[in-house]
Amino acid sequence: MTSKERAKLKSIASNMDTILQIGKNPIGDTFIKQVADALKARELIKIHVLETCELTPAETAEALSEAVGCEVVQVIGSKAILFMRRQKGEKKSSYLDEIKDGNAKRKPDSVKDKRKAYAAVKKASPPKKAGNKSGYSLKSRGKSGFNKGKGK
Repeated sequence: MTSKERAKLKSIASNMDTILQIGKNPIGDTFIKQVADALKARELIKIHVLETCELTPAETAEALSEAVGCEVVQVIGSKAILFMRRQKGEKKSSYLDEIKDGNAKRKPDSVKDKRKAYAAVKKASPPKKAGNKSGYSLKSRGKSGFNKGKGK
């Protein structure tokens, strides 16, 4: 996995919630099956390793990657991000297909892209009418305010 692919996966995973957690019980066949099923369905998952776990988060991620056949994207703190690429014949495309194609449309995530999108919308919208929307003018119209002509 290249550093560009790893960076893309990290940015996607930063907004994800953890879907699995491992604690006091050791990594068993049922947990490995859960991880494999989650990776098959989602391709990218985030796992939380509790403090009561016998292994460190890095050791847990390595053990799971060997057992399932996936890649460790990142281990930070008590969280581990795992990735297993989808095959080309599957219905959904892989996250990394966008990087290799280069032509994939992406959401505007940088300030420059947002400014371009805003400028395009501003050009397409009709010009606004000149004048004040509220109907009030800035010129004074005689007495106004609290007294409205009752006092001197």
